[in-house]
Amino acid sequence: MHIISHSDIESRAKQAGISMRRLCQRAGVAESTMVRWKYKRSSPRLIIIEKISKALADILDERRERGELA
Repeated sequence: MHIISHSDIESRAKQAGISMRRLCQRAGVAESTMVRWKYKRSSPRLIIIEKISKALADILDERRERGELA
């Protein structure tokens, strides 16, 4: 089983063309939560991963609808 890492999230945010700050805002996740995860001070809870995944999917869908992505 692959556990998604902070670097996976950063990579996908970059692909979506948004900052981590904006992604956190969109997902309703405190930026400090992501910082703790990045520096391995905590592990993400499933609900956080779900919120971030949904926010990224929504952003990518919006960009596709506007013709910004293939």
